[in-house]
Amino acid sequence: MAVIAGPVAGTVPVEAAMMPPAASGPSPQREDLLRASLEEPFGVTGIPRPLRSLVERELLALGALPLVGCKKPAADGPGGAAPVSLTAENAAPVRVTLATAQARQVPDVLSATGTLVPDQQSQVTALVPGRVTAVLVERGSQVREGEPMLRLRDTDYRANAATATAAVGQARARLGLDGASGRFDPEATAEVRAAAAQRDIADDGMRRAEQLHTSGSMSDAEYQRALLQATAAREQHRSAVNGTRASYFAYQQAREALATAQRSVADSVVRAPFSGEVAERMANVGEYVTAQRAVVTLVKIDPLRMEIQIPQERFAQVRPDQVVEVRVDAWPERTFRGTLRYISAAVRTDSRALVAEAVIP
Repeated sequence: MAVIAGPVAGTVPVEAAMMPPAASGPSPQREDLLRASLEEPFGVTGIPRPLRSLVERELLALGALPLVGCKKPAADGPGGAAPVSLTAENAAPVRVTLATAQARQVPDVLSATGTLVPDQQSQVTALVPGRVTAVLVERGSQVREGEPMLRLRDTDYRANAATATAAVGQARARLGLDGASGRFDPEATAEVRAAAAQRDIADDGMRRAEQLHTSGSMSDAEYQRALLQATAAREQHRSAVNGTRASYFAYQQAREALATAQRSVADSVVRAPFSGEVAERMANVGEYVTAQRAVVTLVKIDPLRMEIQIPQERFAQVRPDQVVEVRVDAWPERTFRGTLRYISAAVRTDSRALVAEAVIP
C-alpha cells in the first residue's frame, strides 16, 4: 500500500516496490535505493522529508515480505509443466498519473417527471344537427385553420335561407328602401306621405270653416264636421308613421332570420378552429349528429407543453424563463431543450405540489 499525502509533483514509479523477494530482511541494494530516494525533499518518489521515516519503515517492511505470484500446480509425471512465478523482471511497470484538484461550480438541478401535452387540443363539435354526408379527414391528417373536415346535409337550411331572403325583400319593398341610404326616415315612405297630404287638406278645410263660422256663414253642425275631419286626418297620419316604424322593425327581424339561416348553411360544414393534426375521428357517413356532439379531436403539437409538478420545498427555486431539458423513453439518446413559461398561482391540495408548464419547441 502506498500513501500519498499533500501536493505531489511528478509520478510515482512502482518498480521500487516490486523487487525480488529475499529470504530474510532487506538486501543491501534495496537499502541503498531507499536512502537515495529520500535524499531530496521531493525525490523520484515525490515524498516530503517529514514522511521519510514513515515511508522508510513501510518500504523496509514491504521488502521483507516475499512476493507471491500466480503459479499453476505442477503436473504429475516427468512431462509436467514447470511452475510459473511473477517477478519484478517479467512484470510490466505501472505508471500512476496524478492531477491537481480544482474547484468548480455544480448547477442545482431539479429532476422531475412530467407529462407532455399538446399546445392546443379541442373536441370539435357540430354547431347544427344533421346527417353526415362526407368525412374529409382521417387520423393523422394535417389541416389548416378554416379547412373543412366534415359536411352535413344542408338542404333544409338552404330552403330556410331562401324563405328568409324573400321576406327581407318584401319588407324592403313595403318600406321603399333602395339600400342607398343607411338611415331610415318614416316620413319618406309613400304611406306616410299620403297620410300627411290628407292631414294638410283637413287642416286647411278646418281653417276655412273657422272663418265662415265666425262670420256666421256656416252652421255649427258643418263646423263640427270640418273639425272632426281634421282631427281624423291627423290621427291617420300618426297611425301611418307608427305602422311604418313597425314595418321597419319587421324588416330588421327578417334580416336576422336571413342571417341565421345563412349561418346554419355555413355551420353545416365543420371546419378546423386552428391549424393542427387530427387525433381522433368520431363520425362516419350516414350518421345523424346533434349539435354540440364532438366529431373530431384536433391537436396542435408544435410547440409541445410539459406539465411538471414542483415539490413544495423547491418552490423558491422555480421562476419563469428557466431552461428545461427533457428526455423521453422513445428517444433516450436525445435531449430536448425548452423554457419554463407558465407557473400556477395555486398549490394542489392533494399533493402539495405546484404545477408549472414548460414550452418545448
